Amino acid sequence: MSGVVESFRQITWLIFKWVLIACGGLIGLAAAILIGALAYNWFTYDRHVQKVEFIISTDRKDCADDKWPIHLIIGNSSGRTVEKVTFSFAARYPGRSSDLTRFHSYGDDHILPQSEGWGACWAVPDLSEKVDDPRKLEWSIESKSITFR
Repeated sequence: MSGVVESFRQITWLIFKWVLIACGGLIGLAAAILIGALAYNWFTYDRHVQKVEFIISTDRKDCADDKWPIHLIIGNSSGRTVEKVTFSFAARYPGRSSDLTRFHSYGDDHILPQSEGWGACWAVPDLSEKVDDPRKLEWSIESKSITFR
């Protein structure tokens, strides 16, 4: 009887060991695929996005018209050609953290080859409260999406 019990234990341990090895292999394969996908995304997109600069100014010498007070320069120092950008502004009182802008999105389809830039004056998006002079707010880019060729 002890021979049957011992054989059962050996077979059970063998099955358990191979199931454990198979699960480990699947987890390793999934991790390798995930790391490969993240590396591919970084190599083809993220590292280029980091080299596209958005420079904001509300100085009256850059944009004199009060209907279009936000001057934005988009500079491409990446190794790829920018085909389109979509972005949203954020506006805050100096020293405050609350964003005053309501949901909005701006887009620009100027094609920017490597080492080139483009600038324009933009209108103030809808704000959650009345502001006397939007030029005195601290402006930044809240979100951006860039399409490359």
